[in-house]
Amino acid sequence: MAQDSLSGLKIALAQDWLTNQGGAERVLYSLHKLFPEAPIYTTVYDRAKTPLFQNCEIHTSYLQNWPLSKKHQFYPHMRPRAIEQLDFRGFDIVISTSSAEMKGIITKPETMHISYLHTPTRYYWDQYHEYFDRLEFGLLNPMVRLVMPMLIHKLRQWDFLAAQRPDYLLANSHNSANRVTKYYRREAEVIYPPIQTEIFKKAAEEVKKQDYFIYFSRLNPYKRADLAVLACAKLNLPLKVIGVGPELPRLKNLAGHKTEFLGWVSDDKLPELVAGARAFIFPALEDFGIVPLEAAAAGVPTIAFGQGGSLETVKKGVSGEFFYEQSVDAVVEVLSNFDSNKYSKEAMQKWADEFSEEIFQKKFKDMVARKWDEWCNKKRL
Repeated sequence: MAQDSLSGLKIALAQDWLTNQGGAERVLYSLHKLFPEAPIYTTVYDRAKTPLFQNCEIHTSYLQNWPLSKKHQFYPHMRPRAIEQLDFRGFDIVISTSSAEMKGIITKPETMHISYLHTPTRYYWDQYHEYFDRLEFGLLNPMVRLVMPMLIHKLRQWDFLAAQRPDYLLANSHNSANRVTKYYRREAEVIYPPIQTEIFKKAAEEVKKQDYFIYFSRLNPYKRADLAVLACAKLNLPLKVIGVGPELPRLKNLAGHKTEFLGWVSDDKLPELVAGARAFIFPALEDFGIVPLEAAAAGVPTIAFGQGGSLETVKKGVSGEFFYEQSVDAVVEVLSNFDSNKYSKEAMQKWADEFSEEIFQKKFKDMVARKWDEWCNKKRL
């Protein structure tokens, strides 16, 4: 359908929260570049930690002014109410991106709502027990353990009903789409998220390979950085860990003497560090997983857990290899036999180019135009 059908329409963007700058935030920023006039709605916004959005029009919920509001994890029972109170009157199209509650916004009958789901809400559904076993609330953990089981049933009910509200659902991978069908009983069209391929390809031309492995991500328990740290310690291999999060103190206690923790690294510095590595270790069970593709764009293969989104972002024998059990021994086995020289930089970069931002933006805009025409035709009936 012609993209001209979007001309003159009032469009809004919405995301669960803006309190750090990871893969979901980069997707939102790419959508902002696609629809630069669209304001962004969110529950809470931390300007200092999300520099990408400093020049954007941001609207927040009432939670923005609550104590500890930037720790959105403290308010799972309040976020549904906050989201339902966001006001989208006057918009023709609302595009939400969500891994939590933002899909549950309420729009008027004349407003089309497209929700791009990174995942069904992990801590309500398939990863509830993992989150419950490894809570991240510090001194409040005992209270959360007491209260959460009493809340979870109603939160799941709300989450299911919230997923019925958007007019159209998208998913960031076939893996996520399958889980949307399982938990929400709806079909979701797949559009892969964008990868900033050019900055990583540029780094690959400028940086010489060095003798270290690399891990970079948020240091949350489900990311399983401990597997990379323990495997490299066992084999006495050099490892650079990039990221911050609640797992950091524990990881430092597990690390060998050749592991270096670099903390948060700027977007300018990260591609250089990735391009210099022998391989990227990716132990998480992810919905999609952008970072193996960033590594491929930098000419760096990935050693990935062979389930979930990795099966769509790592091409075995071309951009990396898999291990099939989330255990230290499984990672050790792959690392012990790993030869980074057998991977072609050109082949890896060609693979990453299939997920470029240019391709994402074209597919997304075409999809919105197609859905809008379909929506308008339905209203005429």
